[in-house]
Amino acid sequence: MIGRALRPSPETGKQDAVIIEVRDLGRESMASLSELIASPRQAASLIAMAMDVPEEMVAEGWPLHEQSWVWRERKAWLERQRLLKSLCAGGIEEMFDVIERITQSSAYAWVPLGTTLYMDLGGGDFIEIVEDGPNCCEIRAVRQGVMASVGAAPNRARAIELADSWLDRHSVNHYLHDRTQGWRSKAPTSAQIGVAQSLLKLPTSELSRLTRGQISDLITTARALQRPPNIERIASAKEAASECGTPVDYQCERSGV
Repeated sequence: MIGRALRPSPETGKQDAVIIEVRDLGRESMASLSELIASPRQAASLIAMAMDVPEEMVAEGWPLHEQSWVWRERKAWLERQRLLKSLCAGGIEEMFDVIERITQSSAYAWVPLGTTLYMDLGGGDFIEIVEDGPNCCEIRAVRQGVMASVGAAPNRARAIELADSWLDRHSVNHYLHDRTQGWRSKAPTSAQIGVAQSLLKLPTSELSRLTRGQISDLITTARALQRPPNIERIASAKEAASECGTPVDYQCERSGV
């Protein structure tokens, strides 16, 4: 909560924040904010947790907003690497199991990218549902290269409802993004199999057993996982990874994987 108050806001020109703490005076064991801030060590720990960065960055005076973003990008990038390797190793059944559960809540063609739900809207546009904390799922849409938050919810189920409502209002291509379309149950085309095989190197025999909708979801997922980050973002992620002892696969990075 304190981290949110500390975030800069170039759009509004915010310079200050007021944090009001409402306490139950009968609970003597609960530490107050003022008591935590009175101890530099406790304050550093509290702020590090709020900003999702290592405690050392707070103690050493790093620019926290930038480092928090870099740290999240690093973790997301490494998670994409892990997921992609899992798909390349044939771990597609788990993905389809998750999709099956999602279809119980939504008729739209969401695909899972770890804890994130993603939908490619074409032309570089997409919408995603991101877990932004234990009790917050944020819905983000990218249209014409601009990302905007279009809603938030306390859980994934409610976030899917809000995201589906946004999709209903913004005239998405239902032929492509509606799971009830008849083409999704047909056999895959040879072109689909060729694209999926080139992305994931899976056996053609295995891909041929999928439906046209399943292989479409697989292609969407693989392309999203292989989308290369910004070059500056990669450099920051490499630096952060090396500092914490996390191995970085440079061959994958050069190939955009």
